[in-house]
Amino acid sequence: MIVVSLTVGYGYFEIRVQEVAANRPRFPDRHITVQQKKALLVEIPKIRQEIGAKKLRVGAIEGDREGMHYAEEFLEIFADLGLLDEEMHPKHSKGKRFPVPLNSYDPTMHGILIGVEDKENPPADAQSLYSALWRSGLLPTFVDMDLAGDQLWIVVDQPP
Repeated sequence: MIVVSLTVGYGYFEIRVQEVAANRPRFPDRHITVQQKKALLVEIPKIRQEIGAKKLRVGAIEGDREGMHYAEEFLEIFADLGLLDEEMHPKHSKGKRFPVPLNSYDPTMHGILIGVEDKENPPADAQSLYSALWRSGLLPTFVDMDLAGDQLWIVVDQPP
């Protein structure tokens, strides 16, 4: 009798989870448009001097599949420009690169983020990256990021 009750209870729970997931609003998948890509291919090389020998790292919020796919588009562009941190984002056997899965502790942050140690005082190279993204039609935001260190990070969070 206990086993039957537990089975029925668990089945009810599973049905409720599926109903809630099915009714949850879904954001449309984001993509870098052809126009944005062309602009990035022009704007990012302009900041090469400001960023020096630094390479770009790309992360996405763990568990956000849409954000991970969107971040992969940035990986391709930065790799094509020779600005991607190849150690952090090596090409896998099927020719794919993956963003670093990151945890987000701030549910108010959305969109394209530039990770810096202090968002109120971003370094000059991060400000140059911000400007290049902005001129390309992307609207980035600075975000405090503990592991940013002296690296340049772009983090894709859920859509705004």
